[in-house]
Amino acid sequence: MVAADLQPALFPPFRPLRTMSENPFQSPVDPSESLGREEAIVAEGILTARDLRAAYVLQMFSRQSVAILLIGCVSGAMLLGLVRPELARIEWIAAHAILISLATLITFSRLYYVFPYWRQTRRRLLAAPERQRLTLSDAGIRIEAAGADVLLSWSQIGRVRANRRIITIYARTGRLIFLPSHFFDSEADYRAAWRKIDEGVRFAASAPAWETKPSPPEPPADEETIVAVGELTWGELLHGYWHFLRWQILALTLLASLFAAIGVCLGGATWLLLEPDPALIPAALLPLLISALLVFIMALYYRAIRQVYLTQAAGVIRTWQITQQQLYETTPHERASIPWSEITKLVEHEERLILIQQRRDVHIVPRRFFATEAQWRQAVEWGRAGCAAKR
Repeated sequence: MVAADLQPALFPPFRPLRTMSENPFQSPVDPSESLGREEAIVAEGILTARDLRAAYVLQMFSRQSVAILLIGCVSGAMLLGLVRPELARIEWIAAHAILISLATLITFSRLYYVFPYWRQTRRRLLAAPERQRLTLSDAGIRIEAAGADVLLSWSQIGRVRANRRIITIYARTGRLIFLPSHFFDSEADYRAAWRKIDEGVRFAASAPAWETKPSPPEPPADEETIVAVGELTWGELLHGYWHFLRWQILALTLLASLFAAIGVCLGGATWLLLEPDPALIPAALLPLLISALLVFIMALYYRAIRQVYLTQAAGVIRTWQITQQQLYETTPHERASIPWSEITKLVEHEERLILIQQRRDVHIVPRRFFATEAQWRQAVEWGRAGCAAKR
């Protein structure tokens, strides 16, 4: 379960896409009004930390975000000129706008090493680059990697960003899918995959349903297997993500409260002074804006968890096959094998087990999923032994 635009002018211009405004390979011919029934496109390769960095740059430095950044920096420089009239000259406004822009761009580039998802995924790919196989068919996208098998229909794709190096697909389930250009033998194949994704997203309503689903793996015959089946509730999912994200949430709450208190104090002092300095007004507003931004980030966390529940938990029957060596999780559209050695944290509760996998994924196994009390206790013992052996 899943816990959190550049274009060189080497090709002639093409008509912009609805879902991928940065596509340099789009055909100038309008597609048909229904999803074409073509052969599936298969891409296979090794995903590296370099590909992850390219995906981060693609997300953070799109044309829209850079335009918003520049507008904000120029507005901030002009506001500074209103507070300090001696800085209202055009050369000072331009200099401050450039300095603010550079500082912001450097900060955004450094956040790649700070944000939990990017930091942890980068660390994992540096340690062991991941071989992936992606199949683009009329029904959607199939991702096979590292013991996981995921089926995503085209209707589950939220948006797509792409450039000449990589295609990043944002699923409504919260999953990020990366499709680097080096997964393909030629530029023509990369362009064909790009076009297939665009058409799939555009005509998702007419796409066929998956005819097959990931089948549960067969555990070794000589191992005892415990089967647990059920559907997660909203409370169980929220409880699991609280243990997964609680330090980030607590840190954001503390910082938001601190900046809000500073802003309120400065605002109160400005209000009480008989002749307040004009510089106190932006000085009071800035901490309040930072506090509001932090609250907005917390709201995004909640929205993402809610989206995961609606797309991956509500109405989805999960089947767990648990052995002494690993766990197998299967849903109608996803299969994953999770060795106990990859569980970095085990949280035991009376009603559920919460498993944190390499600080990047959270899995919840409720007690009510088990047929007998003995099976529940055995699963807990295997979990304790697996985590103790890792230490």
